[in-house]
Amino acid sequence: MFYRNSISAGVVWIALSLWASLILAPPAHSRQVYLDKFLSQTVRLSHNELQALKAGEAVTVAFPSSSQNELSIFGAVRVDAPLRFYLAKNQNQLLFQADMIQNWGEFHTPPREEDIKDLTWPEEDLKDLPGCRPGRCKIKLPPGYSEQLEPLCGNGSASADYANELLRRTLIDYLNNYRRHGNAALMEYTDKRQAVSLAHEFDGILENFYPLNRYTPALNPYLKNFPDNRPSNTKDRFIWAKVLLGGKAKRPIILLYHLVTQRLPGGRGTAIAVKQLYASHYFEAALGFTLILTDPEDASRFYLLHFDRGRIDVLRDIPEFLSNGLRGETQRVLTRRLEAIQQEARGNNGIME
Repeated sequence: MFYRNSISAGVVWIALSLWASLILAPPAHSRQVYLDKFLSQTVRLSHNELQALKAGEAVTVAFPSSSQNELSIFGAVRVDAPLRFYLAKNQNQLLFQADMIQNWGEFHTPPREEDIKDLTWPEEDLKDLPGCRPGRCKIKLPPGYSEQLEPLCGNGSASADYANELLRRTLIDYLNNYRRHGNAALMEYTDKRQAVSLAHEFDGILENFYPLNRYTPALNPYLKNFPDNRPSNTKDRFIWAKVLLGGKAKRPIILLYHLVTQRLPGGRGTAIAVKQLYASHYFEAALGFTLILTDPEDASRFYLLHFDRGRIDVLRDIPEFLSNGLRGETQRVLTRRLEAIQQEARGNNGIME
């Protein structure tokens, strides 16, 4: 296992056009050269880290960011199993550890009430809901939630059944609005004194991701202009999850995601963008980007490369040494998840062979 917590500023959004050359350079040797250049010159992996990755170890690094509240990490692992087997098993594309996920579900198109029937507020959130007011709330509430809950909270309590039903209904309404109007419908978080526009935060993240998406050039405008400009060979999925991250994140988080999966030309792999539409705690915006690429040297295995950028409310206020600790813990979590993917894929490969 290798993880390192800093590299030169700006590397995540420079020179990723090297990856585009993989599509135009069919010989395996050329693709390997570009892969090595990307990992050593752009991600700035050391020689030892690059060799560890090629030997099958998980490697992670943290990227500096111009935004104080942004956490940005990269992780990679080589998996000794054919790419087609991994994709066929429909792996957990959110990249959370299995023991972090308390519940999750996928929406139909269009969304149905039954898709989200198992989602409920954590007990801690149910206790805090009656005290929530704009600018003063321990929970980031879905759009329209507080306005519908407040009239029933005059006695300082609310029915858990009603609170949970309202959660499910407002999330479906929000998702339907997003599916119609895209980023214009993204919510504003009002739990703190200063409101935070999710669309604004996401635009800042996406701007930094632009060179990365030059590897999949049609994906950037689609994420920005959804539902317009849909590229070919893509599939949209909408997923909710209740996740307990652990560490200093003591409360389960309710999350809503838009996943875009794109098959890469020539059957060489798949790109997955994971766009966060809602988080009940901590996150103000997040975007994950995963490249799953057949190993140029051996088609019986593949590389999984994952970039994650998230804007987190607590990073605005805590000292740098504490934020560095959070980055280090995030790297360790990603390392464990990559190692788990490696082991799962090896096991599935043995079964399917």
